Amino acid sequence: MPDILALVAADTGLWAGGPDGLAFVPYPAAAEVPAPEAGAPAVSPLSPQTREAAPAMTSSATVPADAPVTALFLTDRVLFVGGIGTIARRASDPASERPADTCRVPGGFGPVADFGTDGSGTLFAATLEDGVLRSTDGGRTWVRSGYGLPGPEVMSLVTAADGAVFAGTPDGVFRARAGGRAWQVCPGTEGAPVASMVLLPQDGTVVAATEDGTVLRSADDGVTWATADAPKNPTALAPSPGGGLVLATAGEGVHHSPDAGATWLRDSPDPAVRTVHCLAATDRAVHAGTSDGVAVSPGPGLPWRPLVPATPRPEQSKEHA
Repeated sequence: MPDILALVAADTGLWAGGPDGLAFVPYPAAAEVPAPEAGAPAVSPLSPQTREAAPAMTSSATVPADAPVTALFLTDRVLFVGGIGTIARRASDPASERPADTCRVPGGFGPVADFGTDGSGTLFAATLEDGVLRSTDGGRTWVRSGYGLPGPEVMSLVTAADGAVFAGTPDGVFRARAGGRAWQVCPGTEGAPVASMVLLPQDGTVVAATEDGTVLRSADDGVTWATADAPKNPTALAPSPGGGLVLATAGEGVHHSPDAGATWLRDSPDPAVRTVHCLAATDRAVHAGTSDGVAVSPGPGLPWRPLVPATPRPEQSKEHA
């Protein structure tokens, strides 16, 4: 798996997706990565010297086998796997032998960029070529639901506490009620090229990072938005362990904010995490998907170590053995 394009944290480990499909790594594997000895020279955590110490991912079936995975979303019992023109459902338990199901979707849509839900059971998928898709039957079937969006590209989705869904687009942040059937631009965000969004769990603030180096923040359900400077070329946002935010970029490493995006600090530069494709956070660590596998850090400003290398173990799934 040369690139990790999608990550989602489960109770027992991480699901990871990329051009070669879907894989899973259990959390205890992180403890197997040895920390550097005192006084030892600094070595990039994803360098060849440390990869041998990192546990390998276990391959897992998706639909079709080895299809590219571009987005992942986890509910209580179901893992949704988004790809190029496909969405699949499988059991969230990695030990499950039940085959994944291919969902019924409209024809001709491009890569899935993100998933979301409004809390009432309606699911949403952001796509890069066909706006937003919507499902009201647990993800088994999907229909187009992009009325009011200015174009076909949607990068990110978040859901507020009241069930309103926000979509990040190259033309600003859009908001939908009533099950996501119609979208309206949020005043103050018009024309903002949004790359990633996140909802802060502690107070419900919606945060959007734009490609040109701005953060938009709304603490009133999208009615008003404050702006602040931020790193350019963001790729992902995630809550930080202990509070705050983590922002990943293409080419400028990982940054963190202790104040909901008002100010940003860069983590210690490391060539291995200079470009990060995706993030997944738990209450103990932040995981970053890169072109060299998955790296993990216990928190803002702390060192990154390899969790898994880029290539899964050469194991066939039970479905295709």
